[in-house]
Amino acid sequence: MKESEFPGRNGFARRRDLDHPVLRQYLDECLEENRRFCGESALGWSRQWEYPYLLAHLPDPKREFRILDAGSGWRFFAPALARKGFDVTACDVDRSLNRITVDGDTSTNDTVLLMANGHSGAQVLNDAHRDIFQPVLDDVLIALAKWLIKDGEGATKLVEIVVTGAGSDMEARRVADTVANSNLTKTALFGEDANWGRILAAVGRAGVAVEPEKTDIRFGPVLMVQNGMSCGTSAEVEATKVLKQSEFDITIDLKLGKGHASVFTCDFSMDYVKINADYRS
Repeated sequence: MKESEFPGRNGFARRRDLDHPVLRQYLDECLEENRRFCGESALGWSRQWEYPYLLAHLPDPKREFRILDAGSGWRFFAPALARKGFDVTACDVDRSLNRITVDGDTSTNDTVLLMANGHSGAQVLNDAHRDIFQPVLDDVLIALAKWLIKDGEGATKLVEIVVTGAGSDMEARRVADTVANSNLTKTALFGEDANWGRILAAVGRAGVAVEPEKTDIRFGPVLMVQNGMSCGTSAEVEATKVLKQSEFDITIDLKLGKGHASVFTCDFSMDYVKINADYRS
């Protein structure tokens, strides 16, 4: 594959960066036929769990491609990954790994490597091919992204912050990021407290135009806030049931436009403080 550079916010991996012996061995093992997962060295490198592959087809029915994701488990991060690397014209991570946060701190080492061994013979040459390949890649990377959040330091809950009705997708993303990184919101998630006031406060400081008196907030399917006002004790009881789950979503409808965005985050537990106070990186 030829080395290419594409617009982005961070650096990119060069061919020489792939010469680490552990990574080299991992890549060699990935070339073996009929293996659902990479070898033991790859699993040791990823440290935390096994990663599934996905099977899909390009327009030529005689050609198949498989996507196998594997990664090193992060504990604290808010990735800002550039779309740079080796012939990655067909894909991006904006719908997956760039939509997750544990605590808002961005590591200097967050890296995604997308490589093809060419064995399938499949090629991504045009927009029609990309329209098939990108959703498959998204499915794999979103699954990986969720596991990374689940493995966050001290995390006990995986929460998707969904923002709808914003003035634009960009504004929706700013609101989602602000709520997802709100310490008060994240501690309330750990305490299983349907504290919608903290969420609404985060929405208000996101730096975009909002009208609190129009805003609705749902915990899962439960409407907790309608037009900026609490829906009452019975709604809070039902919302608390949602918060006791290990995975759920919080939907914030701004009712101002068609902008939409979502971010995956987790709670802040007491273990988060203990873990980060106990070691020096």
